[in-house]
Amino acid sequence: MNPGPLQYFVAKGWPSRIWGVAVGIAGVVLAVVACEPSRSAFQDWRYCLLFVVAVLVAPVLSFFVSLPLAVIFVSPIYSLAARMNGAPFRIGDSVRILSGPYRDRIARVYEIWEPRDQVRLDLDADARKKVTDVFSYTQVCREVAH
Repeated sequence: MNPGPLQYFVAKGWPSRIWGVAVGIAGVVLAVVACEPSRSAFQDWRYCLLFVVAVLVAPVLSFFVSLPLAVIFVSPIYSLAARMNGAPFRIGDSVRILSGPYRDRIARVYEIWEPRDQVRLDLDADARKKVTDVFSYTQVCREVAH
């Protein structure tokens, strides 16, 4: 199977990154709108301090408030990508790595971590020892034997 651009896009975690940035920006915009800034308000140092604190805290707060929505909107993208990549995988499957230092390398699955939707790949002894051979279902794509 030849992976497409969408599979590489999801393998690198872009849907989560886009969600995080969008939610952070929305939090800052809401904080600014709620503060109703004006030229005269910025002459009071207490207002300036509160405004800065609100703008700094808003992205963090909005991130945690948006987590339930992220599960609803972003999680299905990763589930669909995993199915597009050939999940669920079995021990012995040949897969192509889509992201990271081993990108485009083909390896065999030697262990499956079902609850975490991850597989361990037979890369080399050092990777096995350091446990750097663990990839999510969205980071690998099943290779079809010809």
